This record gives sequence, structure tokens and C-alpha cells, in this order.
Amino acid sequence: MKLTEQKLKKLIAEEIKRLEEESGPDGEHALGKLQEINKFSQMLFETIRRDEELPNWVMDKFANCADELNDIYQYMESERAGL
Repeated sequence: MKLTEQKLKKLIAEEIKRLEEESGPDGEHALGKLQEINKFSQMLFETIRRDEELPNWVMDKFANCADELNDIYQYMESERAGL
């Protein structure tokens, strides 16, 4: 089968359409990610003991996650308020 330029363009257009249909709206994707974050957060909450010592890199990851989520929340709030 020879792949002509027109067939290639058609295949690319079909694939782009399929990917767009699969991905859904951003809000849907964001909510899915938040569910994933919530699941892992709950698992960690149930796993970590209050008296447990954790490596610095783990504590850094927690701090970064909290900062990133706060940044997202602050952005969403300012957008909703029209600031």
C-alpha cells in the first residue's frame, strides 16, 4: 500500500480527532487527577506514623506538592473572582 500525501493527511486528521475525543474537557481531566491525588494522599496518611522519621527528599516532595496545589487553588480562586 502506497501512502500518498492525501492518505497521510487523512490518517493524521483522524488520529487528532480520536485523541481530542478521548481526552475530554480540561475540567474532567483535572478532576480525574484530583481523585488520583486524593487516593494517594489518603494512602500516605494511613501509612505514615506521627513519630516516623522521613528522608529529606520525601519531606521536600510533600512541601512541593502542597505548594503546587496551593498555587492552583489561588489561581482558580482569582479567576473565579475576576481578578
